[in-house]
Amino acid sequence: MRTGVSSIKTRLVILMITMALAIAIAVSAVHLNGLVNTWLDGVKERVELTAQQVRTTLTQRLSQQTEEEGITAEEAKRRWYAAVTADTDLQQLLERSMAQSSAILEISIADENGVILNSSNNSRVGAKQVDNPPLDSLLAMGPIGRFWTTLRKRVEYQYRLPLGIPGSPKPVFQVEVLVSSVLLQAAVAPHMIGIATVSALAVLVAIALSLLAANMALAPMQQVDRALDDIAEGMPAVVRDPGTTTKEFAVVQSKLTLLGEQFRGAQQLLQKLEDAILLFDSDENLILAGEPAHRLLGFSRSDLKGKSLRDLFPPATELGAALRNAIHLQLPFEKRPFTWDRRGQAPMRLSVTVELLPGSGRNARSGALVSIRDAEGRKQVQSQLDLSERLTAIGRLTGGVAHEIKNPLNAIALRLEVLRAKLNDQVEGGSEEIDIIASEVTRLDRVVKTFLDFNRPVTLNLVDVDVVDLVTEIVTFVRPEAEAVHVQINQVAEPGPFLMHADRDLLKQAMLNVLKNGVEAMSASGGVMRVKVERPFTTSRGGGQCIVSFSDSGPGIPEGNRDKIFQLYFSTKTKGSGIGLAMAYRVAQLHGGKIDFTSEPGKGTTFLFVLPLLENRGETVPA
Repeated sequence: MRTGVSSIKTRLVILMITMALAIAIAVSAVHLNGLVNTWLDGVKERVELTAQQVRTTLTQRLSQQTEEEGITAEEAKRRWYAAVTADTDLQQLLERSMAQSSAILEISIADENGVILNSSNNSRVGAKQVDNPPLDSLLAMGPIGRFWTTLRKRVEYQYRLPLGIPGSPKPVFQVEVLVSSVLLQAAVAPHMIGIATVSALAVLVAIALSLLAANMALAPMQQVDRALDDIAEGMPAVVRDPGTTTKEFAVVQSKLTLLGEQFRGAQQLLQKLEDAILLFDSDENLILAGEPAHRLLGFSRSDLKGKSLRDLFPPATELGAALRNAIHLQLPFEKRPFTWDRRGQAPMRLSVTVELLPGSGRNARSGALVSIRDAEGRKQVQSQLDLSERLTAIGRLTGGVAHEIKNPLNAIALRLEVLRAKLNDQVEGGSEEIDIIASEVTRLDRVVKTFLDFNRPVTLNLVDVDVVDLVTEIVTFVRPEAEAVHVQINQVAEPGPFLMHADRDLLKQAMLNVLKNGVEAMSASGGVMRVKVERPFTTSRGGGQCIVSFSDSGPGIPEGNRDKIFQLYFSTKTKGSGIGLAMAYRVAQLHGGKIDFTSEPGKGTTFLFVLPLLENRGETVPA
């Protein structure tokens, strides 16, 4: 939501700056156009006035040359040419007239053939006139063309005024005034710089005002944004600064508070459900997810927040393709089984139900409610309950039977010693038979003691234990034995700490039994044992569990033996006691955790200790 508020603020500021720029450019363009028009009108007036003055002066001087009577027209014309060409005062007049206007480049007088007879530019005398665009063509242009031509091109414009003899159809002289666009640019440039400076300052002021206005306008939106974040985190939506909230936004805040309470109630209800509930909107974005979704799917809160259906369930997976088809084709389904590969954990069998929510409009796409259940969870729970009942029954049995057997065994052992003394090698082979009976009695006594030790209440010596350090110690201890049978042990641990309250010796023995079993399973042909310490996921309450996994690449556990694997005295090894895994199971339970396994014939077995970490543990652990 904060990204949305920032986006609105950015767009609002950009819009206001764009408007300020447009207004500044429009006002500047109008002002510059008026400036150019005024300047050109003044230039034209100055040019016409200058040409008229030159023609008047020239007429007066030429009339002095023809005051005599009887002069022919040809003689008068010859005298005029000579007077115009040789009159230095006339050239000074042209130079003074040109200096009166900063836009006039040159003033010249030419004959009827276009040859320049006198000019303010002495180098042009005797040259032929050049046909330049008339000054009126510049004035006739549109605003954009006039502005572009005046400020960007190097062009000379002419203004010609004829001078002739009365009654002659062809003029004798032409007064030509040249105007340069370069001189116009030099005259307009200072005014343009001033306009540009004022426009730039106006834009900077507009930017500052835009930011201020955007902050003031969106301040209530930021409060709504924080309230929505509080709702998403499961906290009450609180108005942090009521004094700056307008009446309209105060109504929105009150409704958000009510919505937050309803949302929290829905979250608490979802967290109590066994199924993982995920609610998607019509755009397939995740709106709501129950707490079991983290456990079943292996996602953390950060994984779920702001994600879409495609992000959580890629279309390339079986479950992702089925969910997309159900939503796009409007074909919901119920309790369909799928296999889900969790990150870093064994695959799970899931039972998935998709319900479509009604949309608005005839062709509107609806949202979807996805319900996910662990298809094997009930079976595993029942199996663990059965195993616990069997262990409890064994405990009761060993508690009574072991005492009944131990007393006769002690008596038999004493009588054997008495019998051995009486025979005193009197019977041939009798001593060997007594030794055999004595060894069997000793073995039976050891079995009874094992029963008693397993059933005896355990007092845990609880200390703070770093699980990674404990696992490292176990691996270091077993590694020489493993290397002797060509088994490589690889240890991996996620960043810690992994601290728990535990009986270090008991937990060490339990993990040591599991690790040795894995090494022995690969002793025939070698292999790789992978030991990993990790967290299944992290929740907003800090997590609180770690998983220690021991994965071998041995032959795996046969299907028929998997239900018996934690039973006391059950072993598939010729010299196995059948006590190690049963003891590991009990130690995990004593620490408030559990032990589980997955196995695939021919590919290996993975045993997992799921243990509670210190932050979610109490001060004592019941034995």
